Amino acid sequence: MPVLPKPPGTVIYPVRPGMYIVADFYMPVGTTGITFVAALQGLSTAAGPTIFAATDQDAALVRAASTLARWGIIDGQFFAFIRGALKMSQADAAAFIGGVTVADVQAWEAGTVPIPRDNWIMLADEVCRVDARPGLENLALAPDRRARLIRVFPDIPQRSDPGPAVPPC
Repeated sequence: MPVLPKPPGTVIYPVRPGMYIVADFYMPVGTTGITFVAALQGLSTAAGPTIFAATDQDAALVRAASTLARWGIIDGQFFAFIRGALKMSQADAAAFIGGVTVADVQAWEAGTVPIPRDNWIMLADEVCRVDARPGLENLALAPDRRARLIRVFPDIPQRSDPGPAVPPC
């Protein structure tokens, strides 16, 4: 059996502040228990979280949202996650879909009103187009909503300046 490499999110601590490191960027999907994780290069801080570039965060969110859209599960929290990844407000989403109001979008995201299939497909296809992936293939017949971590791999180039070397422990 081949030996698999360590995951790219593995960081050896302690890390000095101001260094470029690869760390996990977590993207929870509402209260569903589903969380997407992307290993991104970021700048370490003294005692706080890693600072990721906004463009890298956006690319990771779009990849996670397109993955979620391709599952084909029509759900209000999934709709809100995809809309957020596209940087659309509820008003923007209503205008994009056309023929719906902000109150309709709010009701869909709250789960009080079911999302019409055609409206879901429009948003799902848009996030797949932005991520340059094939669109929605089919709607899930048996939706899988179990809580879990899902690793996504956005196409983000690594910075050429890795920062100062870490001294041996």
